[in-house]
Amino acid sequence: FYQDGLTGSAWGDWANYTDSPLRAVDFSTELGVTPPLGFWDPLGLAAAGAGKTQNPEVVVAQFKRRRAVEIQHGRVAMFACIGYIVPEYFRWPGLLSKAENLAFADIPNGLKAYSYIPLIGWTQILAFVGVIEVYNLAGVSDD
Repeated sequence: FYQDGLTGSAWGDWANYTDSPLRAVDFSTELGVTPPLGFWDPLGLAAAGAGKTQNPEVVVAQFKRRRAVEIQHGRVAMFACIGYIVPEYFRWPGLLSKAENLAFADIPNGLKAYSYIPLIGWTQILAFVGVIEVYNLAGVSDD
């Protein structure tokens, strides 16, 4: 049993495929389901963790958590794009590091910037991202 990636229609008889944990849960009404694809999951990621359990509540909870994580990571990617584009047109005034006498204007654009940022700067960035990951996902609701 597999799905046609072009149209999203199933090839095979769904009635014969009784082992799917998704049989008990209908994702066809979830946000993001659009014609002609419908609920499109060609890699079976919605059922990846669900193979261990047949409990529909667990499957739904995993689906909602993955959807929240996907939205969060999409937002991070959008911020990363903005962070890559904005320095081409605008630089903060002042110093990035007083100890190293390093100004924001001294930092090059693009990937070259990685080698200019001091270790304490990377530590702050990673700590901030870690705090956001932990506290933002802790607030995922059951809706």
